[in-house]
Amino acid sequence: MTHSPLPWKAGASDEDAELIYDAEDDIVASVEDISKFSRSSETVARENANAALIVQSVNCHDALLTACIESRKLGMKIYHNANAHEAPMDWAAVKALLDASIAKAEGRA
Repeated sequence: MTHSPLPWKAGASDEDAELIYDAEDDIVASVEDISKFSRSSETVARENANAALIVQSVNCHDALLTACIESRKLGMKIYHNANAHEAPMDWAAVKALLDASIAKAEGRA
């Protein structure tokens, strides 16, 4: 079983929670502050922030995982000094992955 298609997005809320939708506009989650009995503006703001963090984390997962895997490969190559002459080319590719992943995680991409 695979998860709902990416990217996810925070969308309109219903009367009880903030809703998260997948790429096909199907609801995949709702975010509700269950410690509160009423939805004050503070509670709604927290639910919005939580929904946004969930969406950002889900959407960044694949890019961050790829950047970590490629960083590890490059590190092992350098550590073992095997094909070290290729490290500058590999580093440029890995750095681009890291920069893109960081920008996405920070909401700049």
